[in-house]
Amino acid sequence: MIFKSVYVVDDAQAARDIIYIALKKTYHVRAFPSAESAIEAMSIAPPDLVLLDIGLPGINGIEALVQIKRLYPDMIVIMMSAYDDERIVVYAMSLGAYDYLIKPLQMVILIEIVQKALLTTTK
Repeated sequence: MIFKSVYVVDDAQAARDIIYIALKKTYHVRAFPSAESAIEAMSIAPPDLVLLDIGLPGINGIEALVQIKRLYPDMIVIMMSAYDDERIVVYAMSLGAYDYLIKPLQMVILIEIVQKALLTTTK
């Protein structure tokens, strides 16, 4: 069985751990504390999907989304944020984000969105 790969990019260790635990039985999951480290890893092994926090130190999630989409236009990117700001949601979607999740994350919803994205989107 070939597992799809998912990168989790969040500066909060607890968030990375929870998402990793929720997805590890179904997907090959790698977690990163920064956009820079995730983008560097993509050059070696691009994932099928990226869960990307907006509030990151260094390159923030919006800037990272722009870079990822420039390098990998078909990459599935799901944004995450603790802030429910409609302007940022619309902006992220206009830049190519597949979806936008508000923290605290509900794992059932996260899993459903990841499954749907990977089933309905081709790389």
